[in-house]
Amino acid sequence: MKKAPAVSGFRKFLRGLVITGLSLLLPVQLALLWLASLDGPVQLPSTLTESLTKRLAEQGLRLQARQFWVLPDQSLAADDVSLEVIGLTGEIFTATRIEVGVSLPELLAGRVSPTRVRLRGGKLWCPASVSRLGQSRLLIEDVRLEARREGRWLMVSSLLARSGKFIASIHGELPSALLQRDAASDGTPAAGGIPEQAAKLLRQIEETLLIAERSGGASINLASSGNAEGGADLRGHAVLGNDWSQEGLGLIQAREMLARGELKLNSRGGLLAWQTRITAKNLSFRDIRAGQLTLQLTGAGSLVETQGHLSLDDVSVAQFTGLSLRTKLAQTLSPTGQASLRARFDAATTTSSVHGLAIWTPAAKATEPDGFSLRIPEGQITAVDLRRAVPALDTALAPLAGEITGVLNLADIHAQRTPSSWQVDGEVSFSGLDVLGLSPRAVSPARDLPFSTKFSFVPDRTPFALLLRDSHLASVAGEADCSLDPGGPFALRLRGELQPSALDRLLGDWWINLWKLCVAKQRPYATIEVHSHWGDQQSEVRGRVLLQDFTLMQSPFRSVEILVDADAKGTKIGLHRLSGVGKDDGFLDGTMTWDWTKKASVAGPYIQARGNLQPWVAARCAGVDLGEAMRGLRLPADQELTLDIQPNGVELDIKARVTCAGTFSAWGIESRGLTLDVLSQPRDLQIKAVLALADGQATLGMRGDPLKDSQVSLVLKGCDPKKVAKLMEQINPPKPTAEATTQPTPPKTTAPSAPGKLDLQFAGSINLQEPRLLKGRGDFDLVDPELKRVRLLGGVSTFLEAFGVKSTSYDLTQATGQFGCLGGRAYFPDLVIKGPDARLTMTGEIDLQASTLEFEGDFSLPKKGGFNPLDILNINRAFLSLTRVRLKGPLADPEVSALPKLSDILNPKKDSTLGKIPPSLLE
Repeated sequence: MKKAPAVSGFRKFLRGLVITGLSLLLPVQLALLWLASLDGPVQLPSTLTESLTKRLAEQGLRLQARQFWVLPDQSLAADDVSLEVIGLTGEIFTATRIEVGVSLPELLAGRVSPTRVRLRGGKLWCPASVSRLGQSRLLIEDVRLEARREGRWLMVSSLLARSGKFIASIHGELPSALLQRDAASDGTPAAGGIPEQAAKLLRQIEETLLIAERSGGASINLASSGNAEGGADLRGHAVLGNDWSQEGLGLIQAREMLARGELKLNSRGGLLAWQTRITAKNLSFRDIRAGQLTLQLTGAGSLVETQGHLSLDDVSVAQFTGLSLRTKLAQTLSPTGQASLRARFDAATTTSSVHGLAIWTPAAKATEPDGFSLRIPEGQITAVDLRRAVPALDTALAPLAGEITGVLNLADIHAQRTPSSWQVDGEVSFSGLDVLGLSPRAVSPARDLPFSTKFSFVPDRTPFALLLRDSHLASVAGEADCSLDPGGPFALRLRGELQPSALDRLLGDWWINLWKLCVAKQRPYATIEVHSHWGDQQSEVRGRVLLQDFTLMQSPFRSVEILVDADAKGTKIGLHRLSGVGKDDGFLDGTMTWDWTKKASVAGPYIQARGNLQPWVAARCAGVDLGEAMRGLRLPADQELTLDIQPNGVELDIKARVTCAGTFSAWGIESRGLTLDVLSQPRDLQIKAVLALADGQATLGMRGDPLKDSQVSLVLKGCDPKKVAKLMEQINPPKPTAEATTQPTPPKTTAPSAPGKLDLQFAGSINLQEPRLLKGRGDFDLVDPELKRVRLLGGVSTFLEAFGVKSTSYDLTQATGQFGCLGGRAYFPDLVIKGPDARLTMTGEIDLQASTLEFEGDFSLPKKGGFNPLDILNINRAFLSLTRVRLKGPLADPEVSALPKLSDILNPKKDSTLGKIPPSLLE
């Protein structure tokens, strides 16, 4: 037996390879033979169905169908198809039937590469989890498609989609690359997975359809034809239906709307160029209406390359009518060098106009927002147009008691989109603006000036979204930081001359109460910082106010600097150099305080002050007439006045003390050493004064209303009577009388002698408006070497004195007695005037208003021891009992008569009422 030849290893390898290839090819050949022998649809094997659905699941899609079929033309068909995106709840696409031409080898490998598509009964859905309405929504009601791929072309026989009354159709030749990924793509994965991309796409479709929902319908037709470069040219037109089911139905409405457009695609399906023209009449979108719309645009692959223009005529927004808009689009570069779309626009009404520039810059990254900026170099909007365009403006200003009138001027307005919100800044001016009582007319009534300011607005900036800088409100400049939230905070800084009432609403009760005490002839200059909340009557205030030429509590002042520190709990006002109206009237430094935690009757003001203000200025705080009555009291600059004022119900309690150690003038009389205490309460005034007056000491006490009948007590010790008489003349000059028609003869000049001394006590009542009508009783003791020299024999006495005979004349040096005052007259019932050699007992009266007197009296001479021959010549002793002395005339220089009259001789004891105190004073 022959041995078999050996087989090489290589031959064994080839034999195995052939057997393996035949074993793999045989099923394919059998499958192809089976498909070729089909004369009707056959159900797709379950293994292929599972392989297909598994492969789609790996891509994030869940495909379900009632049945999968293989057709004789090697197409794959499915009935009652539904497609879901894993990660989204609910189906997004359904179809009655889908037929797809496929490659059998790719199908056996689990891949689908369609060569032909036929679709019937397609519907596109927006799941509830994606819809902005929060419910599942049918977006496209019917989709029908017939298309096939031939080489590099996608032949679309028909693509029809319907949503409500909107119908879109496409037919023609398109580059097949539209179905492929962009070959120029850098491979960067799209932001988010399939669920995120699908949700974004569905939401965009939903928003687009919502705009025109329930409108009169529209028809869109596109026809495409291929070109030699492998691209396609598309031409289309769209017509919006005019058949509206009811007025106001839908979000957008239009009449005679026509759109025409052209698109040019490259061989890869990319956009090369496009242009469109849209015209419409009676356009309506929400509250916006336009009589005529014309839009013409051209562009290329990128939106930033868009050029064209937009015009809107007869536009109305709510109640705002008569607006026209012109916009021109062009390509530009952003400040960062990126390609951007620029739109110049002009908007105008018959009374307003605005023009500016808007720039849109697409984001460099998908995670960043697009950039948008708006510039308005100038504009003018009337308040009427502004309120019509923004009806909510009046509502927003209501809590601020605000009102806008006149014209709003815009300058250098710049709005820019930020990553989180918007930012707007620029400059505006209002010819009429009133917020919280602040308006140009309120601040400066005499000048009609606008309010102007630079502003910065950032909605998400906390706590102040709006900043105002370099603000000018008539004569006031300042800044403001504002929250635009209801009840939000604001900070205001003002400086300049202003009308006080302009800040009443802003600063609240303490400011109003302050100006109830103060009346300014000139507008104060204020530097004020206010912190508060919108609608809140309380505020925190810090600042300074310079007042000039004003009246405080009825008293005039030249100037004062007020320092303010106020909040909801209290108000403290510092007074720096509260200066009297005259340069010599002195000043005060002090504080005024209100405690708002207490009830209104005791809240304030509490005033404490110290300085050298003249007493008459302080006295006018209690009453004008009292102050005028005190003008005769002039104190030097080294005097000190302390003032303490506290509330007492609706009135004020006033305590004042004046001390002056040096000399001063009291109604023309030089005095010194004054201590004056004043306590003024409602309907009650108490005054106590101690001073060196007329070379003596005076103590004065008063209680009650000094301008009515107030109780008064006066004590004089060692005062010069001549100076006291002069003081009375200064306080209230005498009224002229018929008798005082000639000027009195001035007294002869005599050698000076020692001054007299007057001690006086008086208690009664007085009205400082008419001090000479005082009422009361008192007594006095006057010692004066020059009281009066009474010459009994007249000219004969003078002749005898020349020979050294002085026994006919008697010096009177002391006067004592009591007196009563009533009705402008002083009554002296027992005036005793005496000297070393004589005694004169008199009764009489002084007319305090006319400063005249009338006295009568009797002389008595003391007996002397021894005998003097010259007494024989002293004939007055013989007639002394028959002689009456009479004084009559002006108080300063009365006429004296001492010669006996016949009536005195015949009736030496006659009764007289002269000098008797009225009974009403004796009670």
